[in-house]
Amino acid sequence: MTLEVTKEGAKLLLDRAFNDDGSASYTPVSRGWVGIGQFDPSIDDTDLTRSVPIKNNNVEVVDDCETADWSESADATADSLNSSSYVEGSNSLNLGKSGTSSTSFSYNKATTSVDFSGKTLFLFLYVTSLSDLASSGTAVRVKFGSDSSNFYYNDFSVSDLSTGWNALWVAQSSASVTGSPVVSACDYSEIEFFVDDASDTVASGDLRMDYWHVADSTDFAEEFTTGYPTSVSDSLQVEARFEILDTECNGFRLNGVAWKNTDSGTPTTVAIGKHLVVGKDSTEQVIEVLKLRLRFT
Repeated sequence: MTLEVTKEGAKLLLDRAFNDDGSASYTPVSRGWVGIGQFDPSIDDTDLTRSVPIKNNNVEVVDDCETADWSESADATADSLNSSSYVEGSNSLNLGKSGTSSTSFSYNKATTSVDFSGKTLFLFLYVTSLSDLASSGTAVRVKFGSDSSNFYYNDFSVSDLSTGWNALWVAQSSASVTGSPVVSACDYSEIEFFVDDASDTVASGDLRMDYWHVADSTDFAEEFTTGYPTSVSDSLQVEARFEILDTECNGFRLNGVAWKNTDSGTPTTVAIGKHLVVGKDSTEQVIEVLKLRLRFT
């Protein structure tokens, strides 16, 4: 695993070491976060490349994709249930393109209204072949807002995707915006796909989507396992670990992990690690372990 202590993390360690509990500026390190698509960590990093929710404390389901009732554009095939390939529940939705009049096709729905303030929308998209999508520029656009003229959105290119299940997201704090969506009552969802040529078609089911849901800041952190972090040993090493249960993080390809504290506002990211990708599903529990050791040169 590649591990990097951040600049803010180093400041925290010095602050906790040289100030007593009454004057320390930082709270202790006590939580773990996980992420997807993690870049190689750097001392200048302040967070994971893309954090994903671990807990389900305040997750709100926008659409569970258990009913084929999305409206399709002119070139798109009607959505249908797929009971053999899904992330949550018992089904996903088959999507595709049969028309040849446009280089884009889409699905939209009036979904459960949620207050999107400071939150992140996640959904899962299955791609059978990346060649089905536009080879350059935007391949997929996810929209979430008030209607087809007022929404937050995030674009994904084929380089952001892989064959199989992908996690897509729209973070309210960093999303692009069209019009003036009502952030306190977002109830419109749309996914749009782009192809290279209008004549290109995609067989129904070669694209699938599942489980649109919104998470807030309380869903991302997991407390360290009881007994951790360990006391500093003669080897000048401290270890912390936390668990991800079989009901948590399913559908995400995890390859990033971070230690953080509980500072109000934005927690301080002390260390970031990158490891091999773990395709998390309901048959697995994951224990994330980070060890920090001081070395003198």
